[in-house]
Amino acid sequence: KFRCVECGRAVPHLYSTTRSGRLQLSTCEECKEICDKYVEYENLIIILDLFLIKIQAYRHLFFNNHHQPEMVTEKDREGNETTRMFSKNRNEYISDLWVIARIAIAAVLIQLIGMNRSYKQILLSHFIYAITVWILGSFWITKFIRQRYSILAILFSFFVNFLYLPMVIWEYPFEAHWVLSLLNMVCCAIGCTSVVKPRASVSTSTILFKYSVVVCIARAASVLLVP
Repeated sequence: KFRCVECGRAVPHLYSTTRSGRLQLSTCEECKEICDKYVEYENLIIILDLFLIKIQAYRHLFFNNHHQPEMVTEKDREGNETTRMFSKNRNEYISDLWVIARIAIAAVLIQLIGMNRSYKQILLSHFIYAITVWILGSFWITKFIRQRYSILAILFSFFVNFLYLPMVIWEYPFEAHWVLSLLNMVCCAIGCTSVVKPRASVSTSTILFKYSVVVCIARAASVLLVP
């Protein structure tokens, strides 16, 4: 149900609560690290780590985000306040494909506003890129990949296009487009790697290398087919 953000192994739970209501994070039996440190982090910190391309943040987003603890302060009949922990089911935030799709659509729309290229060219380029990553990844890493989560990872990588928003006011130099394109490729590779089932025979670095090759091929295909 849950995943350790450090090694990607399945874990039964992310935390436990004491009688006093204190949160105690669980430790992974495989890597001996805390299963998910982001349980205690604010959303802003998680977003920053996503921009910093940390694979732990991506694992938290795709696997553990729906089980986020929350603090609730209650008053009894005598007016005494007590604070306790409870788990709020937020499955709808990440399990629904439409949520991630809306992020990708909004980011692409911002890119359409900021760039002078035809919207047909941009949409076709993104479609070719996404479908190529999905097909090549499915065939090359088919034994290890979770197909449903790989689609989420590919779509979510388009959140980088939000950085095109300043182009509505300022025009970016030509080199900036390549930097943003490279950032999108790295996010896609890290995101897809984060949803791969861990195997003792295949290291995370090997999977990341394979996906790096896949996204490079996909980007080349989108550039060549959509000039």
